[in-house]
Amino acid sequence: MSLTLKKYSMQSKTSLKITVVVPTYNEAFNIKGLLVRLNELYPSFSIIVVDDNSPDGTYKIVESIKSSIPSIEPILRLTDRERGYAGKAGFSSALERGSDIIVEMEADSSHRPEDLPGLLKCLEKGGSVLGSKYYGSGNGKRASKARKAISYLSTLIYKDFAKN
Repeated sequence: MSLTLKKYSMQSKTSLKITVVVPTYNEAFNIKGLLVRLNELYPSFSIIVVDDNSPDGTYKIVESIKSSIPSIEPILRLTDRERGYAGKAGFSSALERGSDIIVEMEADSSHRPEDLPGLLKCLEKGGSVLGSKYYGSGNGKRASKARKAISYLSTLIYKDFAKN
């Protein structure tokens, strides 16, 4: 889970536009539960779901939920289907809509919506926050070795970037 912001202070957090970006591919089993939970906990947040044309119908599920959770914006991508491009499309959409804080979450339950207040509080100290599923009660244990290596390298790059 990562959070990025344009401007932030605890005093102004009630007026900030917060957007959660959820890139998806074959998350039909998980997506409804995540979206309902996010809306229950944070009804003022916008939610952008970027689906890479999942063959399991993830996008159709998100479309069907939109009528009961109007803060959801589904984006269907048919080209450049890749995790990084999906995240970029979600961030671009959030910025176009004037978001002050952008949160990126996985749909597979490896990121818990309940952890957002703690991460948001950490923004007081800097411009971005990175949560890891490999610490505390995270679900990183079930990831493949390749996925763990990518996440580990991403964390190292982020730490180096955050120092500068």
